[in-house]
Amino acid sequence: MATATTILQWLSIIGMVLIVVCCALIVVRWRRLWFVAVAPLLWSVFGIVFYVLFMIGRLSTDGALLWSALHRAMAVALVLATVVMLWIILSTPLPMDDYDEADGYE
Repeated sequence: MATATTILQWLSIIGMVLIVVCCALIVVRWRRLWFVAVAPLLWSVFGIVFYVLFMIGRLSTDGALLWSALHRAMAVALVLATVVMLWIILSTPLPMDDYDEADGYE
């Protein structure tokens, strides 16, 4: 069980490093929209710090619980924001939703 947990933790760290890289690329590519990368960037950085400190034994039990809860709370906020954005996008009518046969379009 410890081996599987360690593998999952390393995969999480690798994924979070990739998120940091993607956020950096977003900031470079779309400079004016830098703020869209802040939340996933912070979540990833906090996750990397948490896992590294945890793996090297620098977190107390209370510290591990606090960092873990912080990381999960940020994940909930990110997923909730994503769902709200999807709701807004999906409820916005597409131009073809206004299609009317009387307009002569076939």
